[in-house]
Amino acid sequence: MLETSKQLLLVLLSFAALTAWLGSMAAEGRARFRSGWVVAFPAFFLAATIVSAAFSNAGPWIWLGRPGQEYEGVLTCAALVAFCYTLSHVADSASMRRRIILCTLTSAFVSGVIGVSAMFGWHLLPFDAAGVAGFNTVGSVDAFSLYLQVAMFIGWALWIGSARERGTFFVGSLDSWVRLLTALVSALALFVALVGNFPVVWIVDGLGAAFLVALAITRRETIGLGGRLAFPITLFVLSIVFLFVRFPFGPALPTVVSPSYETSWNVAESTLAQGSAALWTGSGPGTFAFDYAKFRPVEINQSAFWNLRFDRSNSHAVTLLTTTGLLGAGAWLLLIVVLIVYGIRRLLTKDRDDDAKTTVAAGLVGFVVLSVAHMLHSSDMTLTFLTWACAGLIFSHFPSTDFDLRRSPRTGLISSFVLVIVLLGSLGASFLLVNRFVAETAFARAVSLSRAGADPSGVIGELEYASSRYSWSDAYERSLSVAFLNQATSRAGEFAAKQDASSAAREEVSSLVASSVNAAKRATELGPDDVLNWAGRGTVYRDVMGSVPNAEDFAAASFKQAALFEPANPSHLVDLARVYLMVADRARSMSGSDDSAVVQAAKRAEIDQLAAAEKALQAAIDLKRDYAPAYYYLAATLERQGRLDEAASRIAGLRDANPNDVSLGFQLAMLYLRGGHDDLATVELERVLSINPNHSNALWYLSALYERAGDLEQAIRLAERVAELNPDNAAVRQRVEQLKAGKAAAEIPVPIEEEIIE
Repeated sequence: MLETSKQLLLVLLSFAALTAWLGSMAAEGRARFRSGWVVAFPAFFLAATIVSAAFSNAGPWIWLGRPGQEYEGVLTCAALVAFCYTLSHVADSASMRRRIILCTLTSAFVSGVIGVSAMFGWHLLPFDAAGVAGFNTVGSVDAFSLYLQVAMFIGWALWIGSARERGTFFVGSLDSWVRLLTALVSALALFVALVGNFPVVWIVDGLGAAFLVALAITRRETIGLGGRLAFPITLFVLSIVFLFVRFPFGPALPTVVSPSYETSWNVAESTLAQGSAALWTGSGPGTFAFDYAKFRPVEINQSAFWNLRFDRSNSHAVTLLTTTGLLGAGAWLLLIVVLIVYGIRRLLTKDRDDDAKTTVAAGLVGFVVLSVAHMLHSSDMTLTFLTWACAGLIFSHFPSTDFDLRRSPRTGLISSFVLVIVLLGSLGASFLLVNRFVAETAFARAVSLSRAGADPSGVIGELEYASSRYSWSDAYERSLSVAFLNQATSRAGEFAAKQDASSAAREEVSSLVASSVNAAKRATELGPDDVLNWAGRGTVYRDVMGSVPNAEDFAAASFKQAALFEPANPSHLVDLARVYLMVADRARSMSGSDDSAVVQAAKRAEIDQLAAAEKALQAAIDLKRDYAPAYYYLAATLERQGRLDEAASRIAGLRDANPNDVSLGFQLAMLYLRGGHDDLATVELERVLSINPNHSNALWYLSALYERAGDLEQAIRLAERVAELNPDNAAVRQRVEQLKAGKAAAEIPVPIEEEIIE
């Protein structure tokens, strides 16, 4: 929920810091840069991300990131790299490093208090979304737990790695405050780890504890071991125990669901196998949801999560490999390796700069723990930011090279040019993100209005404002298409109630329909690989088939495209079959024409459309054997083809899977009745009435069946019950009188007008 806000703050502050740092060097006439080829690796990773986005056809939004996936956007990556470089140069003194680490521990404590309080129902933040169970300022509950573990290890690395007897390399009262913060954050982190029971968290804790022990051993000559090993050893033992034993107490937390490692890896393999370009650049930053939809295994349809579209794998490394290919994943992996190697070498040197070694240890333990966590777990904005912060802290210990800009006019000119470019780029990016933030706020208002049942015009106004402020969002256009269609339906109903058939009324409805269609088309243009856009476009065309020429062809093509982008999802095939059924019904309505050629063409069209519907529905059933809508519409298709017994068998299977669904039971009874199976229809109607004794039409038809069977007394009793439930229905009263007079009906009566289903 907070990812968009975090991205806005990250970009604004990171580029502001970068501009200020470059500007200070230009003003002083002196420049200092970290030297060494390793320093170029963050830039390599950014370049790989840009190349991946350039080769992707996901849509223009890929540069800023989709909502919820901002942490993978190109602009976010640029801001993180800018932040890392700025931090690595600004944090060149012990005092600045102290401030950075103090901010890290303080923010972790505040975030921990907010998150843990929410677990017990104490909501400290004043907005509605903060009142849900498991709310925290990081993300999912397991990501929140990982964040606290990283902060805990940074604090203990200071404590254990410091050469002072009990210090944390802070001085005076700050030393006591940092030790207290470390203890409080540790308590919060261990509590969340215990009640969360996340295996990845315990693996990370075991690794971090081992790192602290190794740190203490490597520096035993300057710090002495003493009691400093008590905490990491205890934590290591706890991590082993609770990796296999679940902690039995604690508040109920939301379940975190993600694809399995096997499924994630299969999606990555299938994505990279699409061609040489995909192998090297992946599908594009932030596009894992599309890859998952396209390549998820059919076996998932047998689980409760068959219709979920995951936007990331359960491993950030696999997500990165899928979306940025070998270039992005390789650059990221090399960055991890070289930083860890440098950090270890720096800790093993024999120089006496204890403060520098302490901060290297703090940054290194955080970086190592986060790198392992990203191998085993997904990421988000907070975890990604903390990773680059730790990298910048390590980079700040690299040697630097000074340049005198006054002595080299060319260098000074280049630096001024770079400063201007950075400043202009920062302003442009900030303008885009501010507009997007305003648009997201309007979109949130539109969602609230829609959920509250407000007039569609108000929803449309907010969505149009959101789209005008940020025109790259396919989600806005997709929502607009639905809102316009709802408004068209609402206005058409109002005109019908007023019996207003004027040209102005027709033009207003037609204009709303056209706006709905155009918004749906715009959504597919902005997000051509998003299955939701094609499914939404197909739904719009299907709903306006009576007023838009060739809408059935466009609807069928859209649902086929949706099935192409999500081949394992049976719902798109069912939607396609519904289009075929509607076209078949329209063809059947033309069979009464006086033109024999029209009649013959209509009959052929009906046969073809019903055959196409049956094929699509059977394919949907093959994908998901228990998919009720597929069976429902297949039964309707078979019924239209005159295959009543086959239709009844399909509905019977569906009824068995949903025995309390009286609508299915009633429909099955009607199929039995139309097929001449009065005994089966009687049994099914009696079963329906055992569930809902006031089902008027079930009583109505069962009365007719008793009459046909010669049980006039039962027929009268049930008909009188229908009359009680429908006192204003003249047809019911007339039938009761006929039954009492002994006048048998010539055929089964039509349904009563007022039907009580449940």
